Amino acid sequence: MTAPADPRAGDKGSNMDIRLDNRVRGRLRLRHLELLDVLDNTGSIHKAAARLSMTQPAASKLLRDAEDIYGTQLFTRSSSGLRPTPGGDAAIRWARSILRSVGDSLTEVQLIREGAHGRVRVGVFPAAVSVLLGTALDRLHERWPDVVVLATEGSNEVLLPALARQELDVVLGRLTAATQDPAFRSELLYDEPVCVVVRSGHPWARRRRLDLSELAASQWILPTEFAPMRPQFEQMFVKAGVPVPRPRVETASLLLSQAVIQKSAMLAVVPGRVAAHYRDQGLFAILPFALPLTIPPVGVITHAHRPVSPAVGHFLDVVHEIAGLEARAREAAARQRPVRQAAAGSPPAGRRGTRSGR
Repeated sequence: MTAPADPRAGDKGSNMDIRLDNRVRGRLRLRHLELLDVLDNTGSIHKAAARLSMTQPAASKLLRDAEDIYGTQLFTRSSSGLRPTPGGDAAIRWARSILRSVGDSLTEVQLIREGAHGRVRVGVFPAAVSVLLGTALDRLHERWPDVVVLATEGSNEVLLPALARQELDVVLGRLTAATQDPAFRSELLYDEPVCVVVRSGHPWARRRRLDLSELAASQWILPTEFAPMRPQFEQMFVKAGVPVPRPRVETASLLLSQAVIQKSAMLAVVPGRVAAHYRDQGLFAILPFALPLTIPPVGVITHAHRPVSPAVGHFLDVVHEIAGLEARAREAAARQRPVRQAAAGSPPAGRRGTRSGR
């Protein structure tokens, strides 16, 4: 996991050439950046001029000014219209980033003017919505009730590109190879096991032991075939020489899984914290079977090169606090467990398939 300098600190050591700095400060305007964005979308000076409500000669002059400021040709003409050069691609990418930041600044200032204490745009993967984000929002709003939170649910494949485009401030997601990208700063929050669950009241809910053959003969709700957990699940049966169960339902949706589990006798594999959350609500029972499956740990991911606002800093503080408190609680439980088990004459919890987080 990458861990560059604290994103809350701005870049105080810029080595930008003073002549370039003056040239940009004195000549580059948002209008130049808007033109680069629209030219890339339309491929036509005529269409770009119309979209920006300016004449075609004025748009052509604005493009020449931009190329003079950047010191290179940004577009080439072809039979299909204007196409960006490699330098133009870079300029367009940064132009869009700047325009997005300007829009964000206007939105945030407007919220503050209306009484908010800032805005946090959070991306969160489904398994963390109820077990992490809900608690974090409760604690955040206890201390800073006027912070506005915009939450987006999705997978890493959706959330990380949005974070890279600076459309999100922070992502609560799985720490995978994608989060190792230098564009991101990632921090481990917790590990978790995978559990087999059924509805509360299921005939197996009070069982003390289950065999793999019984699981193989059951009806299952499973992750889709593209989910990393799925091959591990199937290999568990293959290695034991037991037929691999065919799923009745395949889904990545925890909400759908919850609904089906509660209305049927099906089994499902879910992350340990989700299982515990629904068990504590009286909806699920966790079956006594140790699954040799692993899933990536949960972490918090931010943009590596963008300082965060005070509101985002408050949110990060709360998330770290929750993760720290839970880690200490797990450590305390692990220290007490052997004493209780020795007194009861029961086997170590690890043999029942539980695993403490990091």
